[in-house]
Amino acid sequence: MYCPTCGKQTPDNSTFCLHCGSKITASSDKEAQVVTEWEYKDFVIDYTQFKPRPGHAINQRDCPTLTDAAAYIWNYEQTRIREQMQSWLDEGWEPIEPIGPKCFQLRERSAYGENVTPVGWIIIVFLCFFGIGFAILLTLFETIGEATEFRVQMRRTKRSTS
Repeated sequence: MYCPTCGKQTPDNSTFCLHCGSKITASSDKEAQVVTEWEYKDFVIDYTQFKPRPGHAINQRDCPTLTDAAAYIWNYEQTRIREQMQSWLDEGWEPIEPIGPKCFQLRERSAYGENVTPVGWIIIVFLCFFGIGFAILLTLFETIGEATEFRVQMRRTKRSTS
């Protein structure tokens, strides 16, 4: 027997699909069940290809965990993501998993420290003697969560090639 929702094979007389959890109703007549064949494709937005802009990254002070950072970035980016995904939906693709913050791949990185030149470090160390440099050092080593990718697995019924 095949699940009418995901198309995967399940044991005969099952009431729920072992793969997707959908309820399976047994047909009273013994007609052959139609198996839906799916094709799968990932909808991906690669944020490493973009010039960083507000909303792609958030500092640890405002969002202490990567989960919080993903929720923040989702709130900022969801309209843009849905607009890009609409053409896929129009072509019959549907998401397999819920679309939201969990679809982001994030990385932690130093906010500014990796971009400071040797001359910049000398100036910061010099300013530390006057008490100003410590505040600058704290912001240089602040950790931020940055979006690297948004990925959702999509599916649609296979199109006949006749």
